[in-house]
Amino acid sequence: MTWDNVLNNIQFYTGSGQISSYVISELSSDQRTSILGYLHELYHGSARAKQVIDQVVSSQNVVLGLADPADVAWFDRPSHTVAFNLSSIDKLYYVNKNGVLVKEKPQISVIHEFIHLLGTSYVDPSEESSYLNASFSDHQGSVLPVQNIISEQMGYSVNHQASYHAAVSEFDPRYSILSARSDYTEGNEIDIARIGDFGGQQLNDDLDHSSRAVSG
Repeated sequence: MTWDNVLNNIQFYTGSGQISSYVISELSSDQRTSILGYLHELYHGSARAKQVIDQVVSSQNVVLGLADPADVAWFDRPSHTVAFNLSSIDKLYYVNKNGVLVKEKPQISVIHEFIHLLGTSYVDPSEESSYLNASFSDHQGSVLPVQNIISEQMGYSVNHQASYHAAVSEFDPRYSILSARSDYTEGNEIDIARIGDFGGQQLNDDLDHSSRAVSG
């Protein structure tokens, strides 16, 4: 497949409405240009990203739309729709595999949602602390490993995300605490990073990885 074939299989959402539980509206001309530019960079900069994009657009036309600021980005498989709020993505940070708080690349947010469209097996991990604290829990899910391969191929090795629940937005009160220190592991590589809830929320407040401890 060529880049021109990809463009022929991309449509833009018009008007405003709701898909599943998400609010969606149409992208501005500048936003359309930016997202297509990110896809072009991915398509020509990463062999794995090209595979993802080719597979997604060849199965069904992809619809691109504007996400609500609070949603940042989302996907809907039945309608083959992905939506992005570039302003919100610009405020997103996460802990990378070396324990450093880094800023998200919009290209990576775009390909993350495209990976979800590959099929129902491409999912993010649960948010429940009871699951995340378990010795068997998967902190990456099936999307993040593909995303990290693409990050490396794009030359964004600093954006190799440690685990899914390691992200925070500048809009989040936790960001001011986390950003006070950029490096949390003195450069040592880690497999898991989690950011607990702030202000009395319960989903992720119980952070206990003692069941994963390695003896000796």
